[in-house]
Amino acid sequence: MFFFFFEGEFGDLFVSGQYQPSDDDDNIQVTEDEIVNILEKILNWSLSTVITREYAINALMKLSTRFPSCSDRIQSVMTFYACNMNLELQTRAVEYTSLFTKHNSIRSSIVERMPVLVSNQTSTTNNEEQTYEQEESSMNGTNFQTTSDIKNEPVVDLFKILDEPPSTYTENEFNTQNNVFDLLNLNNQQSVSLSNPLDDIFDNDLLKTQSMNDKNSSIPSMTAIDKNGLRIIFQFERQDKILFIYLHATNSTKIPITNFVFKAAVPKTLNLELLPPTGTTIPSDNSGDLRQTIKILNPNKEKLRMRIKLNYLYNNSPMSDEAELNTFPEQCYS
Repeated sequence: MFFFFFEGEFGDLFVSGQYQPSDDDDNIQVTEDEIVNILEKILNWSLSTVITREYAINALMKLSTRFPSCSDRIQSVMTFYACNMNLELQTRAVEYTSLFTKHNSIRSSIVERMPVLVSNQTSTTNNEEQTYEQEESSMNGTNFQTTSDIKNEPVVDLFKILDEPPSTYTENEFNTQNNVFDLLNLNNQQSVSLSNPLDDIFDNDLLKTQSMNDKNSSIPSMTAIDKNGLRIIFQFERQDKILFIYLHATNSTKIPITNFVFKAAVPKTLNLELLPPTGTTIPSDNSGDLRQTIKILNPNKEKLRMRIKLNYLYNNSPMSDEAELNTFPEQCYS
């Protein structure tokens, strides 16, 4: 993993020739594109683990300011991984994408080179080796606290959007480290089993299933966006405290919509998970649609509010739109 750290922090020194691995080696000339190519190959390699890809994405984000000529290319990589099926990769990509668009003015200061750490020159070699062993042990997870030992505290929010005080509930405490949209104050975790399926074997399952189907069929659909030919419809399915929202996006114009990315945020007392979409293109003339599923856990049955953001290309021109949805059907949360 040191490779990714040095590439991200000091990639510009390799390109400028200010750093050489050894005095005995011949001068090695590399270009910005060659370094980015290596990181992209690692990201796309089928044998790369999730952790390896996380380090590679971090390194690319660092290089976005060190290699200005590759900034657009790196932004495209982040946009692609914003829809990744892995929640951690999606989290990083979404946050980094927002630095290219909404917060581009502070991007250079956020990814600037880390300051040099001053080591204690009086420490002995044995103490240093012991420290390295402890750090490596911590990285391998042997010294981590369990989830039950960690307080359920929200991650520091950069922007207070839909900011509400977190409520407490006893069914499950969710790990707030898996945030899909930190900048939107959204706590997103991987799906958690709410109950033991064996508990309901003799608990009138047939009657409960019939009642649930009747309730879901009574939830009306909702139009989230209807602008400039782009229309997004929400359809709902309720399963106890989990709400499934089925997004259907259609395009009535003569030109297809491409590179479509849907983002959503809910209050911090709710838990949201975006599943991968069926694609990134919405065909023209309503000849097809794009679909995506949204899962929301609402343990306290609070009134549902959501902020959505759309990014896409129309006739090769970047477009974006935002909306705040406060008129969800009452059956979605009551």
